[in-house]
Amino acid sequence: MPKLHTNFQSIAHRADSSGVENPKRIRSNAVTFAALAFIVTNAGAADYSWTPQAKLMTRVDDNVRGASRSPETAWGFDTGASINFLAQTAEITSELIPRVNARRFAVGDNLDADEYSIIFNNKWRLEKLVSAVNFMYARDSTLTTEATDTGLRNDVTDRDTITVTPSVYYAVSDRLTAHCDFLFSDVAYLTSGATGLVGYTYLQGSAGLQYQWNDRVESFVTITTSDFNAATVESSTRTYSAQIGGVFHWDPTLDLTASMGWNVSAIDFVSTTPVLVLNPVPHVEQARNPNSVWVNGPVAMVSIQKFFESSNLRIDYSRAVSPSGRGSQSSADRLEASASRKLSDRLTLTVAALYEMRSSQAQNIRDLTFSQDLNRDYSEARTSLRYRIGDEWATAVSFRYGYRKSTGGLAPDTADTNAVYLSIEYNGMPKRFKGE
Repeated sequence: MPKLHTNFQSIAHRADSSGVENPKRIRSNAVTFAALAFIVTNAGAADYSWTPQAKLMTRVDDNVRGASRSPETAWGFDTGASINFLAQTAEITSELIPRVNARRFAVGDNLDADEYSIIFNNKWRLEKLVSAVNFMYARDSTLTTEATDTGLRNDVTDRDTITVTPSVYYAVSDRLTAHCDFLFSDVAYLTSGATGLVGYTYLQGSAGLQYQWNDRVESFVTITTSDFNAATVESSTRTYSAQIGGVFHWDPTLDLTASMGWNVSAIDFVSTTPVLVLNPVPHVEQARNPNSVWVNGPVAMVSIQKFFESSNLRIDYSRAVSPSGRGSQSSADRLEASASRKLSDRLTLTVAALYEMRSSQAQNIRDLTFSQDLNRDYSEARTSLRYRIGDEWATAVSFRYGYRKSTGGLAPDTADTNAVYLSIEYNGMPKRFKGE
């Protein structure tokens, strides 16, 4: 059977959509759909299993909101659990993963959150065809991703995310594989007006070819189009891009993936100009005029992964365009390196570093100047020590330092933060049973 590449990616962009359907109704519909689909899809004979997980974590942060002045210290706890329900036949694999997390702070104001999500992934395998449909609904807090997502400041609020990602991979020949992927993402911030976060929906479609020259070298080409729509600020962006790249397996311990390409974006927005109206009495009104601006630039990706006897090293660089919670897409250069080493059979040390330069695609548009909150340089260093207590239990302690320099305002604004995390984890073994 031809080799099919089935690393389907489920992209859930952390953004918002303020003018969307009632989040409670979205949540109800999402959970109902996922549960019913899981039951219907797997009504026939299959192998079933369920795997429980739980985690208790405490954190101390000396600047939880990333403020440049008057930093706020926080001390809080996360208590979370999830179950992975898995059903498999010879041709179909389905998994349903509900998750809950209660976040409470003993020190820190308006940071508590009740987080929950449900993931429903399905994959169909035929002789030459592999197709998948992945679904996710999540209610979480922006505190999870504010370090890198929204630029100038950390606005902590609840967020609802719905993501649907269907994909198809087809083996044209023993060496050539064609694929088609689609993404729909819709995210709502529950208190967007108070935070300044701007809502959007995001659609993305891509198609491409991958050719395997030999056991060590593969090449690929991908064409992508996307639509970003922030209705509350009357801004939308249509993006077209193309990339070409390759995957190189130098030896069993070293992998290299690289690609480069170009993207072009058309930003549609509404500008306002003052107009003098004489009747019935002289006064000034704001005339609304639709406008478009084109921007373009390179996109690229490089990933290097090296495995040693008791450690591994990974380096990733990307230049990409993505949605944001500030009413505009953003362009970012991101460089991340991580390394882990097994100090013993039970003890593992991990260190990582991140540097990211992010800017708004709409930064030069006068009517969308609020999106300049995205413009900043961000650096982060992380280290963690994880001890495996047994087959199912582990404990970990980690430290994170972050430094942000905002570049979107009239004067640079800087802030740093230190955070320490201590956790106890339970990763249960799969509990298997066979259906009739």
